Amino acid sequence: ERAKEELIAARRPWSEGEGAEDEWEPGYDPGYRFEPAAEAPLPFEPRPAPAEGAAPPPPKFETLALRVITQSEHTGFEPVKDFPIAENAAVAGRYRIAREVGAASFSNCVRAVDEQSGSAVCLKIIKNNKDFFDQALDEIKVLRLLNSERDPDETHVLRLHDFFYFKEHMFLVTELGGENLFDHSTRMAEQEGGAGWWTIPRLRLAARQITQALCFIHSLSLIHSDLKPENIVMRSLEPVVVKVIDFGSSCFIHDHLGTYVCSRSYRAPEVVIAAPYSYKIDTWSLGTILAELATGTVLFENDCVPTMLARMAAVLGPFSKHSEFLASGREANKYFTDQMEVYTTLADSGEAVIVTPVPTSLAARLGPAFAADSELVHFLLSRKHAAAATSSTAPTAQLELQEKERLHAAAERSPHDGTGALGTPLT
Repeated sequence: ERAKEELIAARRPWSEGEGAEDEWEPGYDPGYRFEPAAEAPLPFEPRPAPAEGAAPPPPKFETLALRVITQSEHTGFEPVKDFPIAENAAVAGRYRIAREVGAASFSNCVRAVDEQSGSAVCLKIIKNNKDFFDQALDEIKVLRLLNSERDPDETHVLRLHDFFYFKEHMFLVTELGGENLFDHSTRMAEQEGGAGWWTIPRLRLAARQITQALCFIHSLSLIHSDLKPENIVMRSLEPVVVKVIDFGSSCFIHDHLGTYVCSRSYRAPEVVIAAPYSYKIDTWSLGTILAELATGTVLFENDCVPTMLARMAAVLGPFSKHSEFLASGREANKYFTDQMEVYTTLADSGEAVIVTPVPTSLAARLGPAFAADSELVHFLLSRKHAAAATSSTAPTAQLELQEKERLHAAAERSPHDGTGALGTPLT
């Protein structure tokens, strides 16, 4: 009965009644509709920025020793700007390239063999660009800190073996991970005829390990800032073991926090509207990732920021309940009217229209198999509602882990049939 009541509440989290049926149409539906505004919408008026406080304490400094490896009796620039990736080529006289395993805007990653130890490693080759070089220095600094505090296998973060500068490129040598969660889930779904690979027990293990990683990262005053399926890799399939990677966007909580962090579909609303944010943006990303693993589709699928905000409101309830939160956002007026409705301007006509959410619920989005686990719905809603309400009340990873421990203890007292409708928490 308790599980049934929780599911009813989850159908329409903001409803006063007995819940409602999912109003999204069967099949693909954007989850919102454009409606002409009665009159030109007035942008939301953000709260003025607070006056600057006391001067910060003087900075402390540290030294990073970067090895520069050069060819003896050779000078000059390299013939090409991009580092040539060739199978069986040697890097710095030590690492033999096997094959490329990934590419991004800032870097390329290759599988290689360390000829000194004989072990397989990953070489992250930073592209020849000053800004990317500086970002790589930050990533090295963060990884060195994480690895020095605790065993990265225990904390589920990436292990850094080495770093150096070679042929006008920065190189990071790390442990070799498996497929990232996006590639793995996509491949398994194709192999299994569209059926998802993720089950409740597998999802529990992944969720617990990612939360442990975030607890550790946050304990060092760090925010990952770009948590997404592509930045979590599989170390083992059975049992599931994952690790969090790519700390190139990570920052300290006391750094100047940028407004363009995290991939859009996993970006917390406080980042979107340029409100003050903290560690909780990582927990928002975790919730969206878990929902995506369960369903195989992006939870807040979108083609622009306003449609993403409308999808958030469709699943979690109207932003009008969080006026103080919106008032703290320096860019809230880009997306919200003075009536706290999401709006956008159509590119073809220039007309301002209201982006009206089509109500649904998280339980409906998860589907019957996962929605039947009321603790899963509760776990995901707890971090999404809190993050949407205000960054000061959103749950930290440490609170998440404490909640998991409490739910796990309750699950140990309640046996299940192993069919997937477990009514048990993520553990």
